[in-house]
Amino acid sequence: MTSDEVNAGLRAGAHGSYQDEAAVELLIRHNTWLRRQDFLDQFVSGDLAGIGRAYVNWVRAVRQTVEWVMSPAERSVLVIAASLAGHPNPEAPQSAQWTPIPLAWTLANLDRRDIALILAAISHATGSHDHVEHLAANLPNGGTAITTTSPRITLGPLFDWPQE
Repeated sequence: MTSDEVNAGLRAGAHGSYQDEAAVELLIRHNTWLRRQDFLDQFVSGDLAGIGRAYVNWVRAVRQTVEWVMSPAERSVLVIAASLAGHPNPEAPQSAQWTPIPLAWTLANLDRRDIALILAAISHATGSHDHVEHLAANLPNGGTAITTTSPRITLGPLFDWPQE
């Protein structure tokens, strides 16, 4: 399958969850993990031919790539993506967990491009692209108030995805 098919499948599988969308988009835009055939073979699954959805097994990916050759930045991006996707799940059995990597170490390994991608992913995961500001409407008595008919301004993402 092509990288476009993998990307489309992962986006379809994550659709509807800001956190999953952010995690998948981070992997896609980082452009490292999804180019590794060993990563795709072991940790990405789904039915791209049928329903067109694919998923990353985040817990297995983070736990089993420990011995792989990669840069600290690549490891950091994978761990942050998995964390954005909600893994490890704090309610999962301990056997499904992995040892967290300290955030200070994770962030120290990033270059400006990686930082921009991660800031955009965090912005997306929080739903900032759907935030609105309610403006006060003028009342007949001369005052103002926010009402159900008050105008709203769509604010857009707090931090947008960097352009390629």
